[in-house]
Amino acid sequence: MNENSVQDDSHLIESAKKKAIFSIVISLIAVVTYLVLGMFFPMMLRGNSGLLLVIFLIVGIASIMLMYDALKIIENLSSSSSVAKNYYKSISVAIGSLVVVLLAAALSGVRTVLLLVALVGFIYAFYLHIKVFLEMAQITEVAFFKYYIGLLILGVVFGIIFKMSGNYMFDKLNSLSQIVAMVVQILAWTKIEKVYAK
Repeated sequence: MNENSVQDDSHLIESAKKKAIFSIVISLIAVVTYLVLGMFFPMMLRGNSGLLLVIFLIVGIASIMLMYDALKIIENLSSSSSVAKNYYKSISVAIGSLVVVLLAAALSGVRTVLLLVALVGFIYAFYLHIKVFLEMAQITEVAFFKYYIGLLILGVVFGIIFKMSGNYMFDKLNSLSQIVAMVVQILAWTKIEKVYAK
């Protein structure tokens, strides 16, 4: 009975790993494609911006759904985990914050207040995302999830420095750290063998 349970868990873990890795790979392809078009074919990026936006939106939605499914499997295997719930909250808050940014562009009278609300929302969404993958490191005992978080934070720091200084080297470092973070996250998922209760 216990052996069957272990085999069932193993099958579920493999399913979660495949979904998560596919989610990250399609996101990685989208990011690299965008960067390559921006560096080598900027006119193509500007000329087809509507089509590319639709493609990236579809890829983004597919990636989010696959990652949520993978995290839900892990959450179910670990009786005390809330990785899927926190991931869902993180995505919801990020989307809500993006909507607030779009509203701020249209409502100039309250733009500053709306942008401040959006900033707080994005910070909270990022905090939840970090919390998800710290918990993943804990319940899977895979340290690579912590390395992934470190690279994400490093990318944000580079992004802030770029915005403040205008130095494009930091923009490139931001992009590079985000790509490396995705690769590290793929490695983290491949290393999962068991899921433990906290």
